[in-house]
Amino acid sequence: MPATAIARLHGLWCFDWSNAPADAYALTAVASGHELDDPAIPVTRTSAPVSITILQPVVPPTPTNVVDIVATDPFAIAGTNISWIWPRESNAVPAWPAWPPPQWKYFTNWGPKTALFTVRRFGDPSSAVTVNYNIGGTASNGVDYVALPGSVNISAGSAYAHIPVVPIDNDSNNIPKTVILSLQPDTNTPPDYLVGIPPCAEAVIFYQWPGPVSAMLPDGGFQFSGSGPDGAWFVLQNSTDLVNWTSTATNQVFDGSMEFVDPGAVLNPVGFYQTIPLAGPPAY
Repeated sequence: MPATAIARLHGLWCFDWSNAPADAYALTAVASGHELDDPAIPVTRTSAPVSITILQPVVPPTPTNVVDIVATDPFAIAGTNISWIWPRESNAVPAWPAWPPPQWKYFTNWGPKTALFTVRRFGDPSSAVTVNYNIGGTASNGVDYVALPGSVNISAGSAYAHIPVVPIDNDSNNIPKTVILSLQPDTNTPPDYLVGIPPCAEAVIFYQWPGPVSAMLPDGGFQFSGSGPDGAWFVLQNSTDLVNWTSTATNQVFDGSMEFVDPGAVLNPVGFYQTIPLAGPPAY
């Protein structure tokens, strides 16, 4: 074993073994000298082996993002603006996007109105990350709403990305239909992100407003409906034990109604919901 022994006080010796390959070794020390009584007689002694293991260098793990998804606005309206104008408000800019001219200044009961999912990331924002998701629900992708690609990019420096659901007035949206997006694990090694909680969210496409009252949906989700002042923002939380609450969605009161869809209701035999008023729209 190529090493240079260096003398130390009190009979201690050491050697420097540089660039040693990672492996398991049995090291022995060999001492050579002469008999004390007869310097002409050489003497060699070998120590018992000492087992050591040299490990591979530890590479710091790649920073991992944790992502989740919420339905920031869980309701879309597929109808057109050919119907009557909702009389409660007029000459006001609506709170939702995709409002085509010339009816831009009116709220109506017939839309169109997009729903909106938000994919959030918690972790290192220094690089972009592409998050994959599955598309489910009773609505058909590309038929009942503008086709979604199955992935969304969160740009570098950003903590979120939006996925709008733009309904298509195709004469088949006369009954409520659901859109469920479920985040999928990253297939890269190491992964660019881990899926957090909540991993899925649900939106509903109506043909006209208002939608139905609180009830179970055909796909097992639960639609929550409550009353509130028009235009006010609120956050909705759910719980299974009335002790631990999870913020699930943020939305705005429309036509006196607070709305939310819980896709996880099918997995919970008991569920409780509460709403908390907000001073304004969410930061994202």
